[in-house]
Amino acid sequence: MLALTIAIGVKWKLFKSKISALREFIDILDAALADDKISEEEFSRLFEAFKKLFKASVS
Repeated sequence: MLALTIAIGVKWKLFKSKISALREFIDILDAALADDKISEEEFSRLFEAFKKLFKASVS
């Protein structure tokens, strides 16, 4: 029973990190598209958030 609880806790933590990375990416994308232009700084932030999202998905 303890092993099952630990496994569920680990899976929940991974799921939560994936959802957090996705939410961060969407927030940055929404802010970047607010003025219908994506600046170099916004693109850089989007790319970093995408890399973080990809890392969370692969883990």
